[in-house]
Amino acid sequence: GRAPAAAPAATPATASTSLEVDVVLSATEALARGREPQQVQRILFGLVRRYAAADCGVLLWREEDQWQPAAWFSDAHEWRAVDDADPPPPVPPALVRSLAAQSMPVQVAAVRDHPAYGRDADLLARGVKSLLALPIFSRGEHRGMLYLENRQVATQLAEHQLDTLKVVGQQFAVAFENAHINAHLEHLVEARTQALHHEVEVRRSAERAAEAASRAKTDF
Repeated sequence: GRAPAAAPAATPATASTSLEVDVVLSATEALARGREPQQVQRILFGLVRRYAAADCGVLLWREEDQWQPAAWFSDAHEWRAVDDADPPPPVPPALVRSLAAQSMPVQVAAVRDHPAYGRDADLLARGVKSLLALPIFSRGEHRGMLYLENRQVATQLAEHQLDTLKVVGQQFAVAFENAHINAHLEHLVEARTQALHHEVEVRRSAERAAEAASRAKTDF
């Protein structure tokens, strides 16, 4: 598969490097172009693949207090839908519970050395060297999780890089929900248009039937 780019160097966070503005601006512009939910997901995945050097990732979204995979990517696929025939790699349940309870990023720089995740058979079987899980907020509410794996090298993002990814996640949430609203509105418009066409056809049929009945009476 594709070897990911080298991860950004982990550097101490300072006041001047609390956020990578160029990354945030490019993410804002890219996500703003997304009109459909799947397109917005693809854009997010492209951003995190480049910035966090992730080999694989899963986006989870909260539906009625249940965290469900919404989409995922791998080194071979830029975007994958979630279905039974091609399921995403399992996200450690303990990681999901931790993120759901604390709403704080979880970063494991060396999975094999971790007291809990180092014993996770799925992670070890996939050769995961490091992992990162980020909460995604929308309007102050914890709505999603972004889970990322690096299988090439153990790496760790600096605090300002985590802050940058959190902002990108917030931008994604806005764009993602706006795309859902747009899709819903387009569906309503299409349904109303079809209903109007049907009403016109029914009226025309009734008019034709009335004209035919009138001609029949005249001929009689």
